[in-house]
Amino acid sequence: MRFAGMALDGGNYVNAAKGAGSAMESILAKNTPDYEMISNTASAGQSQQRVAGMNAQAMVQNAGINGLASAQQGAFGAQSRLAQSEAAASATRSQGLSNMFESIAGGITSGFGKSSGVGGDWKDASSIGFKGNQVNDLGRLRY
Repeated sequence: MRFAGMALDGGNYVNAAKGAGSAMESILAKNTPDYEMISNTASAGQSQQRVAGMNAQAMVQNAGINGLASAQQGAFGAQSRLAQSEAAASATRSQGLSNMFESIAGGITSGFGKSSGVGGDWKDASSIGFKGNQVNDLGRLRY
C-alpha cells in the first residue's frame, strides 16, 4: 500500500488544513468590503440629499415671496394709475369750471362795457329800426 504510511501520520492533514485555512483568511481579507469607505460614501450621499432638499425648499420659498411681491407691485401700480386718473379728472373739472367762470365774467363785462368783445364796439341800433338798443359789427343785438 502506497498511502498506508501517510494515513498513520495525521500531521500532514492537519498541516494541510492549517495552510488552507490561512490561505482562505488571506483571500477573505483581500476581498472583504471596505466598510469605512462604504460608510463615508453613504454619509456624503445623505449630505448631498439634505443640501439638495434645502436648496429646493429655498427655491420654493423664493418663488412664493417673488409671487407676493409681484402681486403687491401690481396692486400699487393700479392704485397709482387710479390716483393719476382722479388727479387728471379733477384738473380737467377745475379747468372747465375756470373756463366757464371766465366766459361768464367776460360776457358780463362785455355786456356792461363799451366793447362787445368779439365783433368790435357797440353802436346805436336806431338806424336799423331798434331804437334805444345797440348792435356790434357782427350784427349781435344788445337790448
